[in-house]
Amino acid sequence: MMGQASPLPVFESPPVIETVLGVEFVPLSGWDVPAMGLYWGEIKDQFPVSAVRHTLASRQEEFDQRSTFGREASLLLSQRPDSRLWFMDEEQTRLIQTQRDRFVQNWKKADKNASEYPRYQVLIDEFQRRWEHLLDFMKRHEIGTPEVRQCEVT
Repeated sequence: MMGQASPLPVFESPPVIETVLGVEFVPLSGWDVPAMGLYWGEIKDQFPVSAVRHTLASRQEEFDQRSTFGREASLLLSQRPDSRLWFMDEEQTRLIQTQRDRFVQNWKKADKNASEYPRYQVLIDEFQRRWEHLLDFMKRHEIGTPEVRQCEVT
């Protein structure tokens, strides 16, 4: 019988240590480190810890061609360096990552006795709110509207 889906299992100790929800979009020239710093100012009360990391290479899935995995070594030295910024909560279980072409939200289990896995529905709802806030921020600051290339759930 079709219709009602069976309930998802509930584990006493879920085997999940990290989840990643992300969006990759066409790079926006106005979405640079200073703009990301302004964005951090709006979320700093929830994510007071920051770090600078190397950018994530684009890894778009291409179903009608050979994959782009492993091709990130084709850098042009004339390109300006970009950065990926991390914004973390104090417990470092919640993480926002942003770079010129990416917006990613992570939940990580801090240690084996740490907080319970918040479940996918909670995380996707958080991601939706944060993505909409980012879109509003970009509109208010005339950065542009991201053209989404790919979404990630890991």
